[in-house]
Amino acid sequence: MWKMRRALGMIILLCIVLVGAASAEDSISVGACGSGMVWELKGTALTIKGAGDMSSYTDDNGSGPWGKDVSTVTVQGPVTRIGDNAFNGNTALTEAFLPNSVTVIGKRAFYGCTSLKSSSCSDAKQSDGDISSYTVPDGVQEISAGAFNGCTGIESITIPESVKKISASAFVGCYEAIAIEIKGGDTEIVDEDQLPSKAVVTCPSGSKAEDWCKVYGHNPDIAAAEAQAQAEALAQAKAYIFRI
Repeated sequence: MWKMRRALGMIILLCIVLVGAASAEDSISVGACGSGMVWELKGTALTIKGAGDMSSYTDDNGSGPWGKDVSTVTVQGPVTRIGDNAFNGNTALTEAFLPNSVTVIGKRAFYGCTSLKSSSCSDAKQSDGDISSYTVPDGVQEISAGAFNGCTGIESITIPESVKKISASAFVGCYEAIAIEIKGGDTEIVDEDQLPSKAVVTCPSGSKAEDWCKVYGHNPDIAAAEAQAQAEALAQAKAYIFRI
């Protein structure tokens, strides 16, 4: 009888532990992060929904109200701005899914996200083998100061023509030999410490980015940019012919 009671007690205790573990894993927190915007954290997966600008957060907080244990973030709806320091210091963050409605990535938004390796939007590149690439959503007009500072997991980044300004230290502390493709001719780079010293820059001939590279000692790959542009133009022409 005593043995049966002991066994029953052990089973009950095990059930309590398992339920507690499941509850922790599936725990849900919610809150507001801007006018008409809400966030939901389920486990370590963060979803942000709404329209307009996200709230910005101070350096003292270091991150949004969801904390620093977020592994993935998905932004849904016509969100136009990622708030300052939104994911600052989230070293566990590996993926960020942003909509093309985003026009500004706030200051230090992804500062110190050392595990960030991939993103997804309608035209994003995913990780390719050991090369982790990120495509800024088409529609972003400004990459604010320190936005990707310290994101050592990103080895290549594509910046669309919509981006007109890359502010101070946006990519400082990233992978030393990061490959940066700047598609626009009018993209302005603000200061001399903007890119890692061994960054490989691809940009259009005669662009503001080319002028900046010449001033600050980078050797832009103009030929690669022209070849890429020709390939894209040819692909669009073929697609047009097939539609006809």
